[in-house]
Amino acid sequence: REVTTLRQQVQNLQHNNRQLLGEELSGTTARDLLFLVNQVETSLHSVRKRKEQVMAAEIHGLNQKGFLIQKENIELGKKLSIAHEHNIELQK
Repeated sequence: REVTTLRQQVQNLQHNNRQLLGEELSGTTARDLLFLVNQVETSLHSVRKRKEQVMAAEIHGLNQKGFLIQKENIELGKKLSIAHEHNIELQK
């Protein structure tokens, strides 16, 4: 009995998933279609919100990385300048 119930739940979920993908919509009532549209819009809103969060985190990480690279570049420039001055002193 439990197996039958679980099979039915799986079939229902698969059917709902296909409907969310725009499949198996024949015979669907206007009310059910409206419900599907609302589900899709809610899901899309969640996906877009998550995308914004991920992109914001990536931008923050890249900004930090850029700052560190800039800092390293300044340090390397200083070392190069010191080495150049040292070379000039050795050539005298």
